[in-house]
Amino acid sequence: MLNASAALAILGGGGGGFGAGPTISSLAAFKNYQKDQVKAREAFMDQQTVQNEIDYFKRNAPKLNTIEDLLDNQRVLRFVLSSFGLEGDADKPGKIKAILKSDPDDVNSYANRLNDKRFGEFAKFMNATKLGATNLHISSNQNELTDKYLANEFEKDMGRKSPYLRDAIFFLREVNKATSTYDVLGSLPMRAIVTQTIGLPQEIARQSLEKQISLIEAKFDITKASLNSEDTPRTSLDVLTDDISALATARKQVTGAVNVLSSLESQLTSLRTTLQDVPNVTNTSGAYAAEIPIQEAAIESLLQQKGLIAKADSAVTELDTIVNRLDEITAAARTAEDADALTALQNEFTSLVSQVTGNTGIVNSASFTDPNDGNSYNLLRSGGDGGAGITAIAGDSITTTVKDDGTAVVTKGVDLANFLTELQNADTNFQAANFATITTDIVAVETNLGTAGTDFSAAKVQNGVNSAGIDGTVAPIVFAHQINSTIIANGQSAVDDGIKRANRTLELLADIRQLSEDALDPAADLVAINDSYSNIVSLLTAEINTPGSVTDGTTTVTYDNLLTGGATDYIVQSTNPPPADVLIRANGGALDTDILAALPGTITAGNAQTLYDDIDNTYTPAGETLRDQLTADKAVFDLAANKLDPYGSVDSQVRTIQDGLDGLLAGAARDDRNLLSEHEQDILLQLDSISTLLTISAETGFKSSFTTALESLEFQVANGGSQSEREQVLNDALFAASSALSSLRGEDYALAIQEEILNSR
Repeated sequence: MLNASAALAILGGGGGGFGAGPTISSLAAFKNYQKDQVKAREAFMDQQTVQNEIDYFKRNAPKLNTIEDLLDNQRVLRFVLSSFGLEGDADKPGKIKAILKSDPDDVNSYANRLNDKRFGEFAKFMNATKLGATNLHISSNQNELTDKYLANEFEKDMGRKSPYLRDAIFFLREVNKATSTYDVLGSLPMRAIVTQTIGLPQEIARQSLEKQISLIEAKFDITKASLNSEDTPRTSLDVLTDDISALATARKQVTGAVNVLSSLESQLTSLRTTLQDVPNVTNTSGAYAAEIPIQEAAIESLLQQKGLIAKADSAVTELDTIVNRLDEITAAARTAEDADALTALQNEFTSLVSQVTGNTGIVNSASFTDPNDGNSYNLLRSGGDGGAGITAIAGDSITTTVKDDGTAVVTKGVDLANFLTELQNADTNFQAANFATITTDIVAVETNLGTAGTDFSAAKVQNGVNSAGIDGTVAPIVFAHQINSTIIANGQSAVDDGIKRANRTLELLADIRQLSEDALDPAADLVAINDSYSNIVSLLTAEINTPGSVTDGTTTVTYDNLLTGGATDYIVQSTNPPPADVLIRANGGALDTDILAALPGTITAGNAQTLYDDIDNTYTPAGETLRDQLTADKAVFDLAANKLDPYGSVDSQVRTIQDGLDGLLAGAARDDRNLLSEHEQDILLQLDSISTLLTISAETGFKSSFTTALESLEFQVANGGSQSEREQVLNDALFAASSALSSLRGEDYALAIQEEILNSR
């Protein structure tokens, strides 16, 4: 590229800025600048006035949506225009508006017809005809404008020391973008520099374009100006181009990580603010004073509604599969090959119907037992069923007011009594059908199923409305009544722990089932089978009898064992009038009795079949029933802990960050490199054009430190941690995120400087 003397020699003609004749002091200043370009640019960027402009731009640009918004904010407008070297037109709103309303893709548009291509570049960047000012909302665009702003303002600052110095730096930045003399004429500053340098008068602008090009090329060869000399091999430009490309890629990789960390920092900062505000929110004389008594009175009913909906949801899912299968069986019966095929269909049909009907069928089992009044209610049997122990829901609906403006959660029930009757009638008619007359006999079955299907569809729709209704109504509400955070959180953890261990129990039962099946083989190695059986039973015993826990290394909090402890009630609040506690129930089981106590000591040829059958008919159903019940209970506990509890609401959002962390960190990857990955290596960037090796450090320790900080919240919650202890968790996580973010922003700044240096060459 051009060296100092060559640059100023090119600028040797004319007078006064953008082409003024150089002096010895100008040449000295330029040589000093070239000795340490990075230091010079860093010193400029560190100026408070410069930082203030950048901060103002980044804070206010996202607020601008239209062209008018941009024109009204002169400070942002001047910043944007300076990025294109057009700040001199900031006080010409009519012209700028016309440029922004120009079609950037139309060569005949106003912006593209102006005699300075920078106006067209500005219009194309903004794309305001389609986007207004919203292109300024995008962080990558903000960064691009900031880099260009710094380059232009730095050159202006150099111009205050010497106008010739500004010309030289600008020329070096722009000359390699010009591939022809036409490009030089398309930029007013470049036109001024070149024409004044080679002694051409301004009046040549009145000549034809071809004549101007001819006059300039007679004295100035743009293709030679872009390289050190005629002898410089083409590969030098290739090296520089490769370095610039590598820098751009590296900056993109850094930006990917910076964006993720910025998001985390923003989320945690917001959560910390919310946490700090909890005492104000729960103050009975504060902003929510009118809401607190309403919410206090609503909690019991809301928990009941959520429990009813959860049970109905589970039942509807099961019923949907069965109802569809009954329709398939009926259709298959019409084309049954023979009487045996019809009998098989009839047997399956009656088996499915029996799963649905009766006191222990799916519909009647969708009951929610409210621990606060001891009654069982069922949204699918809203009219009640004394024989099944189901209490009627008064008016077939429950309404709970949750705000002082009358906002309420309404849950409506349906009664599937007729649905059950039609299924039983369908089964009776199907069992009476004959193969010889099946096409006529099946009509009655289809009629029964049609009526039942209509009833079921209505129930399914209503339950969907109920589910969306409670979730949508409570979502925007700030719950300010303080409930028993620690008790509810530990109940929630016990339920989650119970579900996890119930699933593991079912996996181990499947292993034992396989061993019992293997033992039925006359040639089975019972010694080896029992060795495996003994190990699995030990694992199963530990799984069922050992609940989960959490510790800080000194104190351990153990959760209730819902696999052996049966139904366990937790006190949500103790102050609800009348003076009875409001309870929430986890319907635990007794798998130690139902499974462990019933297992044989060893597997023998004589008991293998019995064990196999017991696993299918007794043990596995016991585990599945418990798991499914706890899953329904989880919906109620999640509502109480994650939404109704002011502290728990913050805790749940922290857990959401934890649960989604891997996916979030994966989003930092760019071009197969992820600077936030635990296994990433530092990026080594060799810039051959300036003989420099840059190292971009990967933040391999970030995930570990961040996760460790957040995981400590689980103990604080379980151990009754105070607000300050919860806040310390967020501070620790914020420190991890902010430290990594600061480091990467430093890397990006260093890369930006190197990028500017290479671009200027």
